[in-house]
Amino acid sequence: MNKRVKKLLVSLLILTMLVGTFLPVVEATPLKQLDTLNSNDINEETEIIAKEQEMTISERYVNILPESAINRLEMAERVLQENESRIKEITKSREDAEKTRQEVLKQDRKKADKYLEETYALLDKMELLNESRKTRHKRQLESFMTMGENLFIASFSGTGTAEDPYLITTPEEFNAIRGGIEGYPDWDLTKHYKLMNDIDLSAYSSGEGWIPVGNFTDPITGDFDGYDSFTGSLDGNGFTITNLKINRPENGVFIGLFGSIGPEATIKNVHLDDVQIEGDTFSGSIAGWNEGSVVNCSASGLIKGKVFVAGLVGVNINGEIIDSSVSAVLLGDYAVGGLIGESINGIIRNSHAISVKIEGLDRAPSHVGGLVGVNNNGEIIDSSVSAVLLGDYAVGGLIGESSDGIIRNSHAISVNIDGLDRAPSHVGGLVGRNIRGVINESTASGLIKGYYLVGGLVGENNYGTISNSHALSVEVVGIDVDKNVFDNSFNVGGLIGGNDFGTINESTASGTVKGNYLVGGLVGRSYNGTITNSHAYMMLVEGIDESSYLIGGLVGANVGEINDCTVEADIIKGNYLIGGLVGSQGNKEINNSHAKVLQIEGIGESSYLIGGLVGANDGEINDCTVESEIIKGNYLIGGLTGYNMGTIGNSFANATKIEGVDEESFAISGLVGYNFGAISLSYAFTEQIIINDGSFETIGRIAGINYGILTTNYANSQMSLSTQDGDYVPGPDLYGKDGADIDIEEYNKMFLSFSFNEQLVPAWLDFIDKTIYVPVEAGTDITNLIANFTLSDNAIATVAGVIQESGITPNDYTQPLVYTITAEDDTSSIWTVRVETETEYVHKFLSTLGQAIQCTFFGDPVNISTGNFIDNVSDIVIPTRGIPLEFKRSYNSRDDYTGFIGKGWQHNYEADLTINQDNSVSLRYPDGRIALYEYANGSYIRPTGVFETLQRNPDNTFTLTFKDQSKYRFDATGRLSQIADKNNNVNALSYNGSLLANYPTLPGDR
Repeated sequence: MNKRVKKLLVSLLILTMLVGTFLPVVEATPLKQLDTLNSNDINEETEIIAKEQEMTISERYVNILPESAINRLEMAERVLQENESRIKEITKSREDAEKTRQEVLKQDRKKADKYLEETYALLDKMELLNESRKTRHKRQLESFMTMGENLFIASFSGTGTAEDPYLITTPEEFNAIRGGIEGYPDWDLTKHYKLMNDIDLSAYSSGEGWIPVGNFTDPITGDFDGYDSFTGSLDGNGFTITNLKINRPENGVFIGLFGSIGPEATIKNVHLDDVQIEGDTFSGSIAGWNEGSVVNCSASGLIKGKVFVAGLVGVNINGEIIDSSVSAVLLGDYAVGGLIGESINGIIRNSHAISVKIEGLDRAPSHVGGLVGVNNNGEIIDSSVSAVLLGDYAVGGLIGESSDGIIRNSHAISVNIDGLDRAPSHVGGLVGRNIRGVINESTASGLIKGYYLVGGLVGENNYGTISNSHALSVEVVGIDVDKNVFDNSFNVGGLIGGNDFGTINESTASGTVKGNYLVGGLVGRSYNGTITNSHAYMMLVEGIDESSYLIGGLVGANVGEINDCTVEADIIKGNYLIGGLVGSQGNKEINNSHAKVLQIEGIGESSYLIGGLVGANDGEINDCTVESEIIKGNYLIGGLTGYNMGTIGNSFANATKIEGVDEESFAISGLVGYNFGAISLSYAFTEQIIINDGSFETIGRIAGINYGILTTNYANSQMSLSTQDGDYVPGPDLYGKDGADIDIEEYNKMFLSFSFNEQLVPAWLDFIDKTIYVPVEAGTDITNLIANFTLSDNAIATVAGVIQESGITPNDYTQPLVYTITAEDDTSSIWTVRVETETEYVHKFLSTLGQAIQCTFFGDPVNISTGNFIDNVSDIVIPTRGIPLEFKRSYNSRDDYTGFIGKGWQHNYEADLTINQDNSVSLRYPDGRIALYEYANGSYIRPTGVFETLQRNPDNTFTLTFKDQSKYRFDATGRLSQIADKNNNVNALSYNGSLLANYPTLPGDR
C-alpha cells in the first residue's frame, strides 16, 4: 500500500465518522446502530480492521462495511468531489490543515470515542475473519480511497525535537520510532521521543518477536544492510516497558529493544521488566550495540546469545553507561557481562549488576564478568556487582578481562565463581585478567574457584597497577581442572594469582587460600613485579597435600621486590618451600617486611625448606622480622629462612618453638637452617628447638649448617634444645655445623626498632652496647622529637621515670637520651639513643672527599703535563656462573685518599658516594675518579665526559647505571652494597662498621 492510498484511506474513515460536523452541507444517512447488527449484516463484503488492544484515538479505527455502508462510502466520495474546493481551501498549507484537523478532532473526540467503544463491543461478540480475507477486503477498501491525500495523520503530541519530543502513549507509537510506519510520516531514527505511560509490547511477541529499532542488518535475513542506528533520544520518563520478547537464535545480530544506538543518541530513564531475549551476536536488553549514552536505565529477565551477550548492552564502543542496573540471567559463550558484553573506549559510571547469574549455552563461557565481559581501554567507576558466574577462562566478579582499562571505586560483593564441567583459569574476584590496566580503591569478596591463576581480586595481573584495593574475607580455592580433586592447582593468591611485571601498592587480602603450589596469602607468584605496603590477613594459607610446595603467607614464589609488607596468619602449611612471608625468594629484594604467624607447618613425611620468613632465599632481605609460636617440619628449617644463598641483614626471628618432627631431622636453627650466603646483624630470639633424635650437630641458634658468611649475628642465650618427649639435652652449644653466634641475654627487654619521621636513613641499633644511632637532616630541631619504636613483648620504656609512648611522647635529643626498658618480670636494661645531624653522621660513616675534581686515568701511566702517575693491577680473576670474582687495584699519585690498601690506592669494591648539603652527590669510582652529580628538578645531572647515570631510589639508596647496563648500588650511607651485571646477576657486599666485612663469595665458598 503506497503512502497516498494510506492517507486517503485514513482521511476517508475520519470523514465518515464526522461527516455531520465536518461537511454540514451534506445530510448523511446515519450508520446502522451497532447493537442492532446481527449475523445477516455480516457477509463476505464485510471487513473489520481493528487493533487488538486499547489505543489512542489517533490510531484506533474500525470499519464495518456491509453493502449499506459501502453505499454510504460512495455517497461520501461524491460529497468529497462536490466539496473539493472546500477541501483545497482548508489544506492550502500543511500548517493550516493540521490546525483545522486538531480543532475538528478536539470537538468530536467524545463522539468518535463512543463510536469506537461500540465497535469494540461488537468485536467482542464476533470472530475476526482470517488474515487472507482481511487483506483482500482491505485492498478492496483502498480502491475506494483515491482522494483527500494528506488530510489525515495519526494524532500525537510533540514535534520530535529535543525541546519538544514526540509523546508516546501506545505500543504502536513506540513501534513507530523506527520510521516508515503508516500514519507517522515524520517519525524516524533521528527524532526525539518521550514515554507518557507504561508500554506493553506483547502485541509484538509472536514468532521472532520484536524487531530491534535501528540496526546494521536486515532484521529478517540477518544480512548486512548498512549503517542504520538510532541517533535521536528516548526518555522513558521512569515508565516501564514489559513483554519485550525476541527469538532469533540463528540470525539475530544487534539484538535488543534497539539494535544499534549511534554516537549522538541518548537513552535515559527506560526500565525493562522481565525481558525474554535470544540472539546470536551482540545481544542486550536495551541494545545490541551502543555508541551513545545510556543513562538511568534498568533491565531484568533472561538474555541468551553466542557472543557479546549482556544484561543491558552487547557491545559498548565509545559510549557511556551511567546510573544503570541489571538483574538478569545471562547465557552465552564469549564476552558475557551482567551489564555489557564488551566495552571499548567506553565509560561506565555508577552502574550495577544485582543478583546476576551467568552461565554458558552448551559449554562454560570465556571472558565472563559480573559487570563487563571484556573491557578494552575503558573506564569503570563507582560500580558494583553481586553475581554467580560459571566460566572457563578469564572470569571476573566485575570484569572478565581488562586491557589498558581503568577501574576505580568498584566492587564485586559476595560473588561466587566456578566452572561448569571443568575448573576455570584466570579467575579473579574482581577481574580475571588485568593487562596493563589500573585498579584503584576497589574490592572483592566471595568464593572464587579455579585451577590456574586464581586470585581473590585478580587472577592475572600483567604489567598492571593495583593500588588501595582489597580482597575482603575471600575464600580462594585452587581445584583440579577436572574439579574432582585439589591436585595441580597453581598460581593461587588471596589478592592476585599471578603478578608479572605488575605493581601492587597499599592493598590487602583477608580470608583463606588453598591450592597445590605457588600459593600465597597475597600473591601466588610474582615475577619482576613490585609489591609495596601491602598486607595479607589470613586464617589459612594451605598447600593441600604432600605434593604442595611454594607456599607463602604473602607470596608463594617471588622474583620481584617486596617493600613494607606484612602478613598476619593463623596457619601456613605445605610440603616444601614454605615461608611465613615468601615460599621462595629469587634474585630480588625484600625490605622492611614482617610476618606474624601462629603456626608454620610442613606436612607429609618429608617436609623441608621451611622458614619463618622465607622458605628459601636467593635474594636480598633487609630489616625484616618474623614472629611465630611454632615452626615445624623435617629438615632445612630456620626461624628466618630454611635455606639461604642470598644476603640477609638486620632481620630477626622470634619463634617460641621450632620443631623437627622425625628422627631424620637436620639443619634446623633459630635463624637459618642451611646457609650458603651472607647473614649479618640478624637476631634469633627462638626459645626452644625440639627434635626427634636427629643430628644434633646440625642444630644451631644461628645456623644449622653454614658454608657462607655469618657476621655479627645474635641469638637468645636461653635457647634450649630438647627431644619431643620433653627431655632437655644439655649439649652441644647450639652453634650447629660451622656456625657462629653472639648471645643476647636481655631479649625480653630491648628495642626492636626505633625511628623518627625526620631521619635520613634507618637507625643503627647496636644490640651489644644497647645504643641507637639516628641520623637527621642538618638544621633539624632535635629538642622536641617524637620517636616511633617497638619493644620486646609486654616491655615498657621510660625516660627519667616517664613512660614513653611510641608516636606520642616528645623528648629533647640534644644530648644522648637514656631509656630504661623494663620487662614483664620487672628486670630492666639501659639503652642510649644518640641523635646526630647529617654532618655528624656523614663524618662518622662516610669518607671525606674534599673538593670534587675530575681525573682521567687512561693511556700512558705518567701524565706528562702534570707528572701524575697512575697504575691499574688485576690480582685475581675467577670465572663463575654469574659475575666473575675479581680483585683489582688502582693507584693515583695525586690522590690524597687513603683507602683500605694505602694512600692513593683503591680496589674495585671501594666505590662510595657522599651527599652534599646542596643535594649534589660526589661519587668516587673504584679506579679513583671522582665525579660531581649536580641535583636539579628531582634528578641528578651527569658531568661532562661521564656516561654513567645516577638515580636516587625511594628507600634513599642510589643506583649507578653504566653504558652496558651493569649497575652499582649504594646503601643510604653511601657505601657500595651491590654489583649487578646486565643480566641481573648480583654480588652483594657487607660491612662491619666502616670496614668491608666480606667480599662476594662463590657458590659453595670455593
